[in-house]
Amino acid sequence: MPFLRSYKPQQFKDSLERIWVAEMEGSEYNMLIPPTQYVDLLIPLNKEGFILNGNLYTTPMVEGVLQKPVHLKLPPRSKLLGIRFYGFGWYPFGGVEGREIADAIIPFVPESECRQLIDKICNSEDEREAIKHCMSLLNVLHNPKREQKIELIKRFYKGFISDMSKNSIEEFCQLTDTNYMTLNRAFTKIVGIPPKKFERLLRFRKSFDAVLRTEDNLTEIGYNAGYFDQPHFVKEFKYFMGMSPSEYLKLFKNERPLIIHATVDFSVF
Repeated sequence: MPFLRSYKPQQFKDSLERIWVAEMEGSEYNMLIPPTQYVDLLIPLNKEGFILNGNLYTTPMVEGVLQKPVHLKLPPRSKLLGIRFYGFGWYPFGGVEGREIADAIIPFVPESECRQLIDKICNSEDEREAIKHCMSLLNVLHNPKREQKIELIKRFYKGFISDMSKNSIEEFCQLTDTNYMTLNRAFTKIVGIPPKKFERLLRFRKSFDAVLRTEDNLTEIGYNAGYFDQPHFVKEFKYFMGMSPSEYLKLFKNERPLIIHATVDFSVF
C-alpha cells in the first residue's frame, strides 16, 4: 500500500491547498480518484513515474479540475509529489487558464531556473528539504499581476466553498454588484468550468464524502448536500461518478484494498 503524507505551508495559503507525497512500496497500486475541484502540479520523484488513465508520465504534469473520475496507478517503488492548488490558484503561477486544463493533464515545461529547482525537489534527501524547494519554485513562478486578475474569482470561490447552504451565486453577485455574465466568463476562464457547474461539483463532493464516512441513508445524505430529493441526488452522483451511490458503495466494499486510499486515506484528492 502507498504511504501518504501531506503538508500545509503558510506561504501562498490563499492559492495553495497543500503539498502531498505518495510513496509506493511492494507491488503496484490502483486508485480511483473522484472528481475534484483542485488543480495539481504532479512531480514524479523517481524514474518510476505514475500512470493516469493508462498513460505513463515520468516528468512534471499539471492536472486541472476534474468532472469525471480518473484511475491512478502507482508502480512499485514509485514516489509522487503533488502541489495542490485551489481551482483558481494555479493561474498566478503557471499562467495557464483553467479552461485549457479542465478534465485534462498537460506537461509542465518550466524555464531553466525552475528546471533546476525541479531537479532539487527530485534529488532532495528528505521531504522537508523537498518542500522547501517547492516553495522556492512557487516564489519563482508567482506573478503578482496575474494574482490581481483573480481577486473577484477568489472572493467568490472562498465565500461559496465555506458554506454552500448560506451562500449562493446570485447573492454574491448582488452583494458585490457583479454582473453574473462577468463572473461566469471570468470564472470559466480561470477555473475551467462555469460557477453553476462548480456548485454542482462541490455538492457532489460533499455527498460523496458523506456516502463513505457516515451511516446516514441516501435520502439524508442528499438532503444535507443540498439536493431537493433522492432521485436528484442519485442522478448527480451518476453524472460525476458514472455509477449510483449504492453501486459505488458495493464497489468500495468489494474492492476496498484497491480503492480505499483514493477515498479515505487519499482524501486530499
